[in-house]
Amino acid sequence: MANQTVSVGGILATLSHVRLPMGLVLDSVEIRGSGLRVQTEPFDAQLPEPARVIVTVSESALAAFLEKSGAAGLHSFRVEIADGRIVVHATKTVLIELRAKAVARLAIADGKALNIELESVELLGGAGLTNLVRQQVAGLNPIFDAAELPFPLTLESVEATDGVVRIFGQMEPPQVP
Repeated sequence: MANQTVSVGGILATLSHVRLPMGLVLDSVEIRGSGLRVQTEPFDAQLPEPARVIVTVSESALAAFLEKSGAAGLHSFRVEIADGRIVVHATKTVLIELRAKAVARLAIADGKALNIELESVELLGGAGLTNLVRQQVAGLNPIFDAAELPFPLTLESVEATDGVVRIFGQMEPPQVP
C-alpha cells in the first residue's frame, strides 16, 4: 500500500475511568484538537498545535482514593467539592471516634502537578488530630501528577465546583525530527 496522508479537521477523544499508577481514578480525560494529520506508512499522527485537555475527578473518586490510601488510620472519608474548595470529612478510631473536617484548595505546581493546600482543620473529639491531618495532606501531594498520563500534559488551571474538580491543560504535539 502506498503512503497516504489523511487530514482530520477536528478530534475529540474522551477517556473514561482512567486509573493512575498512584491509585486515583480520573472520571474522564477529554482531549480536543484540530488539524490532525495521519500518515499510513510508516504510521504517524501529528497535531500542528497543542490539544486542549480537561481532566475531571468527582467527589466519590477522591473519597475512594483517600479511603484506599489508608491515610494514617483515618477512615469513612466523605468529600464535598464546591466554591473552589474541597472539604474532606474523616474519622479516626482510638477507643472513641475522633472526627475531623479539613478545608483545602487546589494549586498547580510548575504546570505539572496538582497539590492540596490545607486552609483549615476542625476537630470533633480531640486536638491531637490536627497535626495528623496536616501530615497526611502533605503526604498526599501531589494529588495529581501529569507525568502519570501517557501523553505530555501542561496544567494551566483548576476549578473545584458542583461536586467535581476540573483540571485544564494543553497536550503538546509530539516533536518530529
